[in-house]
Amino acid sequence: IDHSDAIRPSVVKPNEDPPRGSWGKKDFDEIIKKFPKDYRGYLFRGIYYQNFGLLLTRNDYKSMISDFKKAIILNKKCDMAYYLLGVSYDRNIVWGEKSKETYKEEAIVMAKGLSIWNAHPDECKNIISAYTDAIKINPSIVNAYKGRAEIYLQTRKYILAVMDYDKLIEIDPDDGGAYHDRGLAKKNMGKYWEAIDDFGKAIIAKKPTTAPFSAYVNRAKCYANITAVPTLNAPESKKGLKT
Repeated sequence: IDHSDAIRPSVVKPNEDPPRGSWGKKDFDEIIKKFPKDYRGYLFRGIYYQNFGLLLTRNDYKSMISDFKKAIILNKKCDMAYYLLGVSYDRNIVWGEKSKETYKEEAIVMAKGLSIWNAHPDECKNIISAYTDAIKINPSIVNAYKGRAEIYLQTRKYILAVMDYDKLIEIDPDDGGAYHDRGLAKKNMGKYWEAIDDFGKAIIAKKPTTAPFSAYVNRAKCYANITAVPTLNAPESKKGLKT
């Protein structure tokens, strides 16, 4: 629904009046005014905001997050509202306006070889909480598993990441992206043979990873790490490996 023609922006900023025949923020404002108890008005206005991506201001992000929260208050069983709330928190870390202090904190974290998500622990908790709530309502909501697994991967919680990628693969065994990312988690855990297996599956999957070059490169790095550590060449280390 976030790609619906009815909600896709036709203007540069959320508050601008759209061309005739297109939806704008004022239209959603009017719907909410007429139907204040209907969660869908807030849900769709939040989606409208979300489609602006990099063009959103700090206040726009606050309004978007507020809309999804309001939708949840009105309908606590709306898995999409929880999922999109998680997406909003996540995008705010990556795209949102930041103070100089925040940029400095991110620079310090990244200098240590960590991702920018590690500079935002509270926000990451909010993201994981929102995705988890979506999953509780709808255990088959694939994108919530993907989003949560990505946060776990970026914050080096590899065991939790692997568990989510396991679920994604259970839901769709042809998902090359899930194999690739699970391979990254296992590689970072030092489980090189298992990672090699996953990277291989990512390459040949019916729905291949969007980063096949990364799968080849990381598989090669795993082989290099195994060669550098003789004990990893033991036959028992290769158990379960599919070539």
